[in-house]
Amino acid sequence: MGQTKNITIEQLGEIISPVAKNWLAYALILPALGWVLLFVIYPVFYSIQISFYNMHLLRPVYRFVGLATYHRVLSSKVTSQVLKNTLIWVGGGTFATMVIGVWMGIFLSMNYKVNRFLAAIILIPWILPDVICGGLWKWMFHSELGVINAVLMQFGILKQAIPFLGQPSTALFICMFIIVWRLVPFVALITLATIQSIPLQLFEAAEIDGASGWNKIRYITLPLLKYPITIGTVLSLVWILQNFTIVWVTTKGGPMYFSEVITTYIYKLSFIKYKVSEGAVLGLLGVGFIFIITLIYLKIFKKFWLEET
Repeated sequence: MGQTKNITIEQLGEIISPVAKNWLAYALILPALGWVLLFVIYPVFYSIQISFYNMHLLRPVYRFVGLATYHRVLSSKVTSQVLKNTLIWVGGGTFATMVIGVWMGIFLSMNYKVNRFLAAIILIPWILPDVICGGLWKWMFHSELGVINAVLMQFGILKQAIPFLGQPSTALFICMFIIVWRLVPFVALITLATIQSIPLQLFEAAEIDGASGWNKIRYITLPLLKYPITIGTVLSLVWILQNFTIVWVTTKGGPMYFSEVITTYIYKLSFIKYKVSEGAVLGLLGVGFIFIITLIYLKIFKKFWLEET
């Protein structure tokens, strides 16, 4: 029997004609392209279409209304409250995530024995699903059964329990605290990885020149962290904006829409009130915002690629 001969990719490329290679390339990307068209492009265009109708899931017949749905949604006081909450939720959550995450990463890079243990512990919020995180903190902030109220009253900080998730002034910020707690480990770890890749000679030269610990961080560490800080900021913006579970599990947007964000409000409009057209309008606003962030993300990447080359 003759021996089988293994053909390498290079040899296969020489055998196949240029035209066949082009068709082969198209055939290989066709499944991924079909997936994107079916589950990304088509839903977006369908949302655009139904946003011009008065579509209601309980009404089989609906008619074209033009921009009336946009006017009704954008002029609503609830929508104004939701957009305000979303800006606070996304802006405040991203800022807190980056500040805490970067400084936690810098601290973990220092030569302390406890840091190895801390580097493993901080992974827990990142590993846990959003449902678990939301349910855990919802129980801890419970006004009667929660451990946080119990501890604060035990130390005399509070005289009576506070319904943190039931007060308009605190509900949204508790949700923000949970999402920050969830995302900080990611930023801390990419910061730690970047710091560990910095050549030690830079710190040794700065120490010979008499630089203090703060000056090393200010003039060496922070400038070299601009890449992970920028990318971490963009990713955190997108993740917080599209997060639905944390708010829904903890407050469901209450009380009285004071912790309602755009993702939870879209869900309520579309699948609880069955006002699909209004949900589509808000969904398009969210998609547009994510599209803008994506363009910024690609522009930032292009800038760093040009700097590296």
